[in-house]
Order: sequence, then C-alpha cells, then structure tokens
Amino acid sequence: MTTLRSILFHLAALLSLVIAVAALGLLGRQRDVSDRWAWRSMKFSDDGALLVSREWAVVSSAGRLGVQHAAVDHLDWDPAFQITSRSNGFAYEFFTPGANPWTFNNFSPAMSPKTHVWLRVPGFSVTTTTTSAHWARGRYVDVSFPLWVVALLASILPVVWELHYRRRRRRRIRRGRGQCVACGYDLRATPDRCPECGATGPAAGSG
Repeated sequence: MTTLRSILFHLAALLSLVIAVAALGLLGRQRDVSDRWAWRSMKFSDDGALLVSREWAVVSSAGRLGVQHAAVDHLDWDPAFQITSRSNGFAYEFFTPGANPWTFNNFSPAMSPKTHVWLRVPGFSVTTTTTSAHWARGRYVDVSFPLWVVALLASILPVVWELHYRRRRRRRIRRGRGQCVACGYDLRATPDRCPECGATGPAAGSG
C-alpha cells in the first residue's frame, strides 16, 4: 500500500508540474494570440434541420482561462441558414490581439438574453445566460479565472515533492555517514541513541 501511495504521489506531482508549465506557457502565448478549444455536438432531423446543438469549450485569453458550455434547442429552423460544419467533435480557433474570444457575452437583443452573475471579482467570473427567441432557446454557462491561479495551485504538489525528495536524500546521506538522520550528529560512538537530540533506533540512524 505504501508503494502504491508513493507511485500515485509521484504521478500526481508530475501531472501538476505539467499543468503549471502549461499555464505559464499559455500566459506567455496570450501576448500574441488567444486560443479556444471546443467540443461540439449537433443533432439533425431526417430532412437536415438542426434540432439540438451542444458545446463545451476552453478559452485562453487576456490572462484568464475560461470554461464555457452552451445548450441550444432549435425550435424554428430556417433552411436558408447555412452551417459551416455539420461534423461533431473537436474544433480549434485562435484570435489575434484585440479580438474577443469570449463569445458568450455577445448576444443579440432579438434573442432576449437574461444573464445572471453568480460571481464577478477581479479575474474571476461565473455567469449563466438564457436566451429565448422564436427560432431557438439556449442556456450558456461561462466560468473564468486567472491563469496565474492555475499555475500557483498546480505548483504546490511539485514543491511538496521536491521538499520530500530533499528530506529523504538528506536522511540517506546522514545514515551512510553514520550520523543521526534527525539532526546530523555523529553516532559512531553511540549508534543506538543520539546524545544530541535523543532520537533512538531508526530515527537515529541505526537499523
């Protein structure tokens, strides 16, 4: 069980390190471009009319990372409306500086948007918007937070791993030198008990 916990700890620390590095990379990339990754799912009727569309998206822009979800029921399909892609799956978009990738905050008045702000403090935002028009009814969720928070939180576990590694390495070196693993006192004369800190047995370096 101890070995399994150790393996899981190492894997979690490695994953956290990757996330922290990726967050810092996105912060640097945002100076030149914003990114939007989306998973889209659409359902059509037998005659080709769009019935339902769903989307999950991750947005990286302006020092923030956002998660968006859209669920739209199409009520009155207009055959003249052209869909650029009818395929389900992942889609990627990038935006140059000055463009707005936060598409969920731009709704036409004709859609009768009603937005509820659950949280809005500097860098953090949680909003939901419902739209109701004769041709479609939708619900949109937008959550965003600073990328530096992601980098900071993801750095905690790698730092703990580094401190843990240094501690174990120091203990191995002291044990190999015949020193107390707790305080580093020379135990060659008293291997079973440290006269400096009082550690005994394995804690002092014997066994």
